Amino acid sequence: YGYDIIQRINQTFWSQVGSLIGRNNTFYNNTFSSSPVDSFYILASDSCGNRSSQSTIHNTIHVDHFTDTCGQTVMFTWNPYVGWDNGVAKYFILLKIDNGPWIPIDSVGNSIFTYTYNQLTPFNTFSFRIRALDSNGIFTSSSNIALVNIVLTNAPHYEYVKTATVLDNSHIEIDMHVDVSPNATRYNIQRTTDTALGFTTIGWMRDYINPDITYIDSFLIPTVTQYYYRFTVLDSCMSIIDSSNIVRTILVNAVANANLTNTVTWSSYIGFNGGDSCYHLFRSIDGALNPNPIAVLPFGRNSYVDTVTEFMNSQGEFCYYVIQYEDKIDTFGFKDSSQSNSGCAAQSPGLFIPNSFTPFGKNPIFIPVWTFSDIHLYDLAI
Repeated sequence: YGYDIIQRINQTFWSQVGSLIGRNNTFYNNTFSSSPVDSFYILASDSCGNRSSQSTIHNTIHVDHFTDTCGQTVMFTWNPYVGWDNGVAKYFILLKIDNGPWIPIDSVGNSIFTYTYNQLTPFNTFSFRIRALDSNGIFTSSSNIALVNIVLTNAPHYEYVKTATVLDNSHIEIDMHVDVSPNATRYNIQRTTDTALGFTTIGWMRDYINPDITYIDSFLIPTVTQYYYRFTVLDSCMSIIDSSNIVRTILVNAVANANLTNTVTWSSYIGFNGGDSCYHLFRSIDGALNPNPIAVLPFGRNSYVDTVTEFMNSQGEFCYYVIQYEDKIDTFGFKDSSQSNSGCAAQSPGLFIPNSFTPFGKNPIFIPVWTFSDIHLYDLAI
């Protein structure tokens, strides 16, 4: 006459949730679920209301999953299907990507209840379900659908090294401008003396508020070599999602010449977004700095000969540094400069002793002349 559908509620007690009229009416759509895994059995009844003994209890399959976003993998676990007389032959893993068709991608034996999928790709919706097949190959039972989305971190809109400038002959300041993005977990500051050798991470920073970050690199020898800098942006998986421009510091060298001149040479700064303008060359004599540049030179001219004859009464210690200026306001609204190391040249002391003089003539005074020294007393014997 008909069938009664009995469901276990909250895994504790059994309750009739539906009935069907008609001997051949053997399909029932249950819309009520009280727990992840539902159990059912059927009672048949005749026209007089007499019920049969209960059928075999069947339970559904429920699949859980854990997604490893950084590893772009997902692991599934599920409970065994129960109810078929001959048991389960195998479990199929079914996959649907976005709005595509369901495709069986793999199968496991009837005693395996875990599976790992490692081909997730970002920005797609992956739908998974487990389907049990009975040992006779006739009946199937499908689990709930597990939805998986991998949303990888978007790169920041910009990352820029504004300038790298030598503070003294052992420290370099790196000024950075960053997109204050929640996607960036930290910034790795990197350095090298030769880009062909690759970069080494020398430190890291994170500022969630201030877009302008400064890093001081210490224990360097900028009087000997020039340094390249950049920084990389890391996401929450500690994966590099972007990197900045590469900059290079200015290296100055000074050489004293025998003709009372010093030759100053320098490398150009690399990295300004707004182009390159000019160099200002500064000089100190015996540690006293002239606050005004002794020369303003166009970009591309990387040497200068300094005549020092008017400073022969000094100790002969000449030091030079260069400031290179950005040409125009860059994309980010900055107009920066970079200062070099201090390169020094020492003029050798000299002593000139006359071997004759002409009283009342052009050389009426007999006196030694010395350069780049502080001699004040001497003995002269004739």
